[in-house]
Amino acid sequence: MLWMATALAALTALPLRTLPVTDVTPATAPSADLRSATRLSATRPASAADDPSTVPVTAGQAPAETPIDTPDEIVVVATRTPTPPLEVPYQVRTVHSLSGDSAASARTAADAFHELPQVMVQKTSYGQGSPYLRGFTGFRTLVMVDGIRLNNSVFRDGPNQYATLIDPLALDGAEVVFGPSSVLYGSDAIGGTLSYSTRTPRLADTELETHGRVHQRFSSAEGSSVSRLEGSVATPRFALHVGGSYRDFDDLDAGRHQGVLENTGYTEWASDAKFVMAVADDTNLELAFQRHEQIDIPRTHSTVFGQSYRGTTIGSDLRRDLSEVRELAYARLNWNPSTDRRGDLTLYRSRLDEEELRTRSNGRTRLQGFDDTILGANLHYSDRTSLGLITTGLEYSREGVDSFYREFNADGSLRELRTRGPVADQATYQTWAVYLEDRVDVSDRVELSVGGRFTHIAVDADEVDPVLTDATMIASINETYSDGVGSVRGLWRASNTLSLFAGASQSFRAPNLSDLTRFDASRSGEAEIPAPELDPERFLTFEVGGRLRNKTIELEASYYYTLIDDLIARVPTGTVDADGNTVVTKDNVGDGFAHGVEINANVQLDEELSAFAGFGWVEGTVETFSQPGVRSDEPLSRLAPPTGIVGFRFEPASTTVKVEVDLRVAGDADRLSTRDKADTQRIPVGGTPGYAVLGVRGSWSPCDSLRVFAGVENVTNRDYRIHGSGNNEPGVNVVAGFDWRF
Repeated sequence: MLWMATALAALTALPLRTLPVTDVTPATAPSADLRSATRLSATRPASAADDPSTVPVTAGQAPAETPIDTPDEIVVVATRTPTPPLEVPYQVRTVHSLSGDSAASARTAADAFHELPQVMVQKTSYGQGSPYLRGFTGFRTLVMVDGIRLNNSVFRDGPNQYATLIDPLALDGAEVVFGPSSVLYGSDAIGGTLSYSTRTPRLADTELETHGRVHQRFSSAEGSSVSRLEGSVATPRFALHVGGSYRDFDDLDAGRHQGVLENTGYTEWASDAKFVMAVADDTNLELAFQRHEQIDIPRTHSTVFGQSYRGTTIGSDLRRDLSEVRELAYARLNWNPSTDRRGDLTLYRSRLDEEELRTRSNGRTRLQGFDDTILGANLHYSDRTSLGLITTGLEYSREGVDSFYREFNADGSLRELRTRGPVADQATYQTWAVYLEDRVDVSDRVELSVGGRFTHIAVDADEVDPVLTDATMIASINETYSDGVGSVRGLWRASNTLSLFAGASQSFRAPNLSDLTRFDASRSGEAEIPAPELDPERFLTFEVGGRLRNKTIELEASYYYTLIDDLIARVPTGTVDADGNTVVTKDNVGDGFAHGVEINANVQLDEELSAFAGFGWVEGTVETFSQPGVRSDEPLSRLAPPTGIVGFRFEPASTTVKVEVDLRVAGDADRLSTRDKADTQRIPVGGTPGYAVLGVRGSWSPCDSLRVFAGVENVTNRDYRIHGSGNNEPGVNVVAGFDWRF
């Protein structure tokens, strides 16, 4: 640990910023809040009175114990209990005020983490986004909404779009925990856990209260209009909050050479409601509903509308559109008799409905999709005892999946009707889990966290074979998986401003229905077939890090090393299908490692000016089959390049104007696997070039209830692409709008 203390002392001249996750409301948060995941506002935290319609603490969570440094700042997800950042033995970042009163407001919930250099947000299309954490994405990162898993058994390997099915304008904040958190959150929490918190109404103090909000955002390069309406009513006994959002995006202007990208526009709708009622002095009932719909989002890169970037190939599809609906309804009973004792019981129903319409160059059209409905119950409890702060819980969920596939000739007549779609039809995926973690003070300065989880999963898939007339019949699948994982982490409070942590954590991922039964296109030029005999993946991560926080400097740094065992990966079968696609399947072929460094810093130069910076680097290799029967070590797929951000924020105390300038830099992404090299529609030959992008933004509050924002992204109109994406990012983009609360 001595080397880490030395490194922290040497790096105190670097800038870091972390936004408070509590007591800063969207109405009063600083300009460019989404970038604030790497920097902390120089102004005072706003109180709940500044915007009484919501309270940004997760329902049922009492105020945290006073942190060492900043009494208004807590972290929740990493430990499942409110904890000051200096007391958390993980690398954690928070993004606050995603409801967006700044020019940098998130276009999607995945983009909320776009300004964190440790998070690469890959975009297969402009309406999609898949955050990469420590070399992993898709079903190896866990996404949660209000403490409920968004991940399900139909998540496919590699990047997926499901984080964009969360309305950023309905959120109060988000938290990302880097690295394994499988003890507390189960399967998939490998690269990290992304947790989004929606707005929660608070009870009135004495009498009836009503509040409203109008948000409007326009942007030039996207040709977009984003609108949000909200309203709430509250009494001392109950509170109700409702809201709705509409987004309309035109074709994207992607820079000086790329220009306008045809067939990239789309629309989406979102609505949400939350009701809170006081059942007793220390107990409340929370009822919530969310719905998000994306309509005809084009996967442009695989169509004839695609444009070549640095030699990428153009697709041949005449059309390829994806439409999706996500719904979540839950009832939660929160019990909080004290800051050290709390519990909650949640019953929920979630649904994901996906439909893809794809027209090939020969005029044939394929319509396929699935409906995944989950019923679940979670019981969590924490209490400080003589044995330490104990957190425990029970979880159960049952997924029911139906899928379909229809193919039509160019004249519209039915060509083929399969018994199933991209995953098995009439399938169930059940999960039972129990976990326990104990945080105990070994001494006044040393805390030890020890935990474990046991998970049992049962898979039943009836309709696995897509064509029952084949000579080779794929049988139904009935499998069970059981796994136990553990974690040991230590925290040393070196002083009131410095803490160091180290630990070893296991994580796992059980095969899901997509692994076991997928029959669909995978990457460009590949077709995947089922793999019914798979084992769980297992990971072991070692990590050391530290935090330094005083009135002038904030710094976080960590190094991690992850051992990979039995990674499930696509491998070529040596055959080609009727459409000329390479046929691949899955196998537990991947043993390897990933390691990297994460640094974020901030320095307050004076009362009005601060500087910030961040850096992320990851490297890894895994064993795989580059050719049938040929095993080799290759880089992890779509490894993020070295990425950094530097900038300044000017917030004069004498005015209501705030200005920020930042420069985002990424190196060349040239560490490619064989399958990366074959993905010629998205990845240029030799890798994705690096870039440097300059942004300027600001806001003005003419009165307490109104904030006007404006900014320019990609000032130099640079052509650039995030590694592995299907489209380039926007060129010079003027963003403007307002946020009015009343």
